[in-house]
Amino acid sequence: MVTIESVILRRNIKLQGGRPKEYMLSLKFVGKSRELGLNATNRKALAAITGTNQCEAWFGKKIALYVEQGIRRPDGTVGPAVRIRAKRLEQDAPEQGES
Repeated sequence: MVTIESVILRRNIKLQGGRPKEYMLSLKFVGKSRELGLNATNRKALAAITGTNQCEAWFGKKIALYVEQGIRRPDGTVGPAVRIRAKRLEQDAPEQGES
């Protein structure tokens, strides 16, 4: 389980195989150095978990990641892909101030 620290808009990037992409969203996780680029599959799973496509609602959410094998890539190769598990996880309750 990881916690979303931020959503980053990347511009003019090169995907695997050198294919250019004008822009792409990626997720940065608390305490992790790597980011997860959001493809259509992962964006839909994240929207299903949070109930919205609004990036602002994703900050601080806990999600589970897994590796799916046998995914066909645009260059024709087949390999693993990191996916967001489309299952709501128990979120920490917000802290309440003392009265």
